[in-house]
Amino acid sequence: MQGHTECVTCVAFNSEGLVLASGSNDRTIRLWGVVSRKELRVLSGHEDWVLSVAFDPCGRRLVSGSQDGKIGLWDVDTGELKLTVNDRDYLHSPLKAGPVTSITHSPGGDCIAWASPVTGHIFLWYVSTGKIVSLTAGPVGETAGPICVAFSPDGLFLAAGCGEGRVFIRDGRCREMLASSQDLRAVISSLAFSPCGQYLAVVGDHAYLLLDSTTCQVVRVIPDVESGNCVSFAPDGRLLAISSGWSIRLWDLEQGHAIAEQGVSSPIQQICFSPDGQYLASAEYDGVKLWRTTDLLRRVSDGQV
Repeated sequence: MQGHTECVTCVAFNSEGLVLASGSNDRTIRLWGVVSRKELRVLSGHEDWVLSVAFDPCGRRLVSGSQDGKIGLWDVDTGELKLTVNDRDYLHSPLKAGPVTSITHSPGGDCIAWASPVTGHIFLWYVSTGKIVSLTAGPVGETAGPICVAFSPDGLFLAAGCGEGRVFIRDGRCREMLASSQDLRAVISSLAFSPCGQYLAVVGDHAYLLLDSTTCQVVRVIPDVESGNCVSFAPDGRLLAISSGWSIRLWDLEQGHAIAEQGVSSPIQQICFSPDGQYLASAEYDGVKLWRTTDLLRRVSDGQV
């Protein structure tokens, strides 16, 4: 789906799976109809690259993070930029926050969390009150630059993956540190909770792992995957999509191996499954791609994998 004029960096579905949002280095966010595959609206207002987007659970509100540390809150129905949070609003200092590499809503929609690798902090914005809380990604005194954040499906846990190769899990409500991984010897670029909340899939350079979400202990190493950048669970928890440079692999976690692979025409920046699992979206250098999951799996039965 073409519309952006520069590299597409991020994608996210709304809760109904009918609208796909994409952010780009062209400083815009575009909303797409999933069925029609047509552009619905262009959201303009960021002054730098848009690196992360996320819908609230109701699908009426979209939040975005940019290269210059700004957070945008958008009305999906009108395309209006309702509120902009500047880095000075949450740093309370003349320092610059740097890029917002990951942003997410809590399942209840009351909290927005984002990662700031430059500052070494996770920020939690309670939208109804306007309060913004700053947390170190790891224990106080340890250096940890969070690159990605994710809430568990029930909102009880908040996970952060860091450039120094560790994953940390906090209580999603009281924010207490609960668990941390060993050094995974990788720059952690993406993580995702399984739909049941039991596992945490982690991807980094030369590391694809499943962790126990309560202990952060490695329970499975996913083999034969080159350095990649993003991971996404299908809603049934059986399939795991992994993007690796110029391809997407689908892993069957019950069988323990890849069952489909799809090459692409340009480097992949991010992937995500739709809420019903029918589609897989990818943000790529040359545009937005929308794949039917059944088409990817059909290649298996046709003997192409």
